[in-house]
Amino acid sequence: MDTSRNVKVSESVETGSLLLRIPSASLLTLGSAERAGSQGKHLFAVVAKCKAKLHFPADDVVLALFLAMETANPVSPYKSYVATLPHDGSHKRLPRFWSEEERQNWLAGSPLAERSRADQAGVRTDYSMLAELWKDSSVAKAASLPPLPSLEGYSEALAMVSSRAFGGLGGDGLDALVPLLDLLNHRRGTGEKKDVTYARTDSGDVEVRAAHAISKDAVVWETYGAKGNAQLLSCYGFCLPQNIEPDGSSNDFVDLTLPDDLGTVQLQVGPKAYTYPSFVKAVDLLRQPPKRAQKVPGVKRRRENELDADLDAMDDVAVIDLGDLGEEGGEEEELENDPVLEGEGTSEPRSECEALEVLKTSLVGAIARYSQRGPELVQQAKDNAIPDQQRYSAMLLCSELRTLEFFLYVTRLLQTRLEGGSSNGKEKQNKKKARPSIATPQCSIPLTADDTTLLDRQAQELVTAYVMIRHGKR
Repeated sequence: MDTSRNVKVSESVETGSLLLRIPSASLLTLGSAERAGSQGKHLFAVVAKCKAKLHFPADDVVLALFLAMETANPVSPYKSYVATLPHDGSHKRLPRFWSEEERQNWLAGSPLAERSRADQAGVRTDYSMLAELWKDSSVAKAASLPPLPSLEGYSEALAMVSSRAFGGLGGDGLDALVPLLDLLNHRRGTGEKKDVTYARTDSGDVEVRAAHAISKDAVVWETYGAKGNAQLLSCYGFCLPQNIEPDGSSNDFVDLTLPDDLGTVQLQVGPKAYTYPSFVKAVDLLRQPPKRAQKVPGVKRRRENELDADLDAMDDVAVIDLGDLGEEGGEEEELENDPVLEGEGTSEPRSECEALEVLKTSLVGAIARYSQRGPELVQQAKDNAIPDQQRYSAMLLCSELRTLEFFLYVTRLLQTRLEGGSSNGKEKQNKKKARPSIATPQCSIPLTADDTTLLDRQAQELVTAYVMIRHGKR
């Protein structure tokens, strides 16, 4: 994050004070592009022709091309705004601008490595299509329109749009580039709060007001929303070391690819409302017969509202010791038209225990793909002497490994509880003693005592919810 570019208040202000009023004519929007004569109208027409093939959203492509055109225009009405944009190469902090060597060194194992590689290629293929259509257009020739900006100019403008556009301020719920407001830096996480509120008025202007009292000479901060570090690094070029909300939920997600082409599950750490749906989805997918991931049209295993109802019933239930519960403790819900039982193939569905074992193997494999782990990675995330991209990448890897370790711990904990519930006598006591711990020497990243306590509590809540809902026992 470029903290050298910021906004300060010149005097103390009270809650609700008007800090900025940005005229509607200063905003760069899709409407601005459309009103830019024949060039703007033709821009929309060209993008519409290849919309279905574009890698990036069509609205972002139009806005980026319009910005690149205005940047190259010496008499642009947006010349003053363009002058406020960073042209120091800071956009190259985004992973799609990195070399393959940097990507391998800093992001190996992270799903963002492949996404950024695809984004890098997507910029080139999108531009190639657009430039060809523009060049061959009879409209462009008849109107003597200039050629599209260079690939480099378009790519930089696209980075500006991804990192600076404000959703909903462009009218009709669309994005807008807003002068001065886009100089505010992002702050979020436990104990943090934004300093401003903003809205578009009936006249189309944007008003920015103080969300609370702000002291003289204080830097004014904004929040870009509850965004994960992968999105922050991909779109803005920075990460947060503690990207956790006050309720203990992480804003970070990790996509776990399941074996046998069974799909991808998005994992997020937090209270059971965040963790239960994705964990159940992973187990249910893995209970499908191996090598047969056929989805029956119109059928879902468990709808989100059904999961919400399950969790609502759990809200007043405390975490309990599940050591005495086993698979004989209750029947799993039988689902009508279950896709596990339909479709092609002859393999038998996996049992719950088999699915948990495959999930554990998948999580262990995902962790192993990270080339950087351990105390050295945590130290890199704190080291201001190394390149920003490397430090922010370390923050991302730490958060992703934390998420994977959490779900690996949950899986092992659930296995132990279910196995312990079907044991007797001395064997049962031994299994209880072998209860897993998330903070072990084998953990891919060292955890603080506070984080260990938080993750252990959240894991216990998830396992309790799972056993009660799936096995019908407290």
